[in-house]
Parts: sequence; C-alpha cells; structure tokens
Amino acid sequence: MEKITVLVIAYDFGIKHNIVRRLASYGCKITVVPSTWPASETLKMKPDGVLFSNGPGDPSAVPYAVETVKELLGKNQNYAVDPATLPKGVEVTHVNLNDGTCAGLAFPSLNIMSLQYHPEASPGPHDSDSGNAYFE
Repeated sequence: MEKITVLVIAYDFGIKHNIVRRLASYGCKITVVPSTWPASETLKMKPDGVLFSNGPGDPSAVPYAVETVKELLGKNQNYAVDPATLPKGVEVTHVNLNDGTCAGLAFPSLNIMSLQYHPEASPGPHDSDSGNAYFE
C-alpha cells in the first residue's frame, strides 16, 4: 500500500533531525522554515499540518511564535490548557503523568491536533508516534 504524502511545515525553534526523520517515515513531506517565518507564507503553501518544534519552554521568549499561532488558528492561544474551557468537539488526547495537565488535544472536525511535550523520538521510546500517526 502506497503512503499518501502530506505536506507538513515545521517551524524550527531548535528542531531535532530525528523528529523530521520520524515524520518522513509516516509519509510526510516536511518543509522546515525559520522560527520567524510569517504565517501568511505558511498559508500560501497550503500545508496539511504545521509543527512548532521544541524550543523555549516559555512562550514569552518567542512572542513572534505566539503571534504566528494566533494567525494560523485565528484565535488566542495560552500556554496552559484548561480542559474545562475547551470548545465542543475538542478532545484531550494526552495527559501529563507527572502533573495531570493536558498534554495533547485533537479537534477532529477541523483536522487539528496538538501535543505539548518533548517529543524525543529516539533513541528510546517513541512517545510521539501516536501524534505522528495523525498524518497517516
């Protein structure tokens, strides 16, 4: 069975080669762009997915990234997600085992998913594989 290639734009905040390699193993065509890449340019590329790579843990260190997310999603994004405030149709997919906070979301009707943890793919566990499989 031939894999369908999907275009993923990856914003580089310190992206690890193995994240790109793992996405490619799922049939994704990844275009890595600088962390300051304008959202308007990403939208022109009509991607199937957008990845914000690992980087500073505190979004206040990269305010331009917060603005890019707002432009891409068309709404304000906060650093912490309170599951009680999620709109209808948004599902919590991952929970941080250490503190019980939301670590992953999906909004199937809009084909959006998000993971908020360090998706180190190797060597060792493949914690992010369920997120990567979203592109299959």
